[in-house]
Amino acid sequence: MKLKEAKVGQVYNFEYEQPFSGETTRYLAKVVGVRKLDQSEISRIEASSRYRMYDSDFARTSTLITCQMPNGQFRTFYGERTKACRRLFFGGLVFALGIARFFAE
Repeated sequence: MKLKEAKVGQVYNFEYEQPFSGETTRYLAKVVGVRKLDQSEISRIEASSRYRMYDSDFARTSTLITCQMPNGQFRTFYGERTKACRRLFFGGLVFALGIARFFAE
């Protein structure tokens, strides 16, 4: 499963690949938003962003997933850059009780 198939309100554990280095980091996160970008939106972002603007191998993907992290902060991931993604059965409870930080890095 990829995070791009995530449902709002569910908690997932996944590895996210950084596009520049190829390194992966494991995350525990609660999905709070899913946004599908069309090609015109992707083109607009690419035109206004300096991030890897001269890298012809870099490509943005179409699914943005906004997550709440165990420390309460929010982060957005490209859903297609995940692997080893698993929904946690009791993940919502872990976040509701405020103990998610004990299960994350």
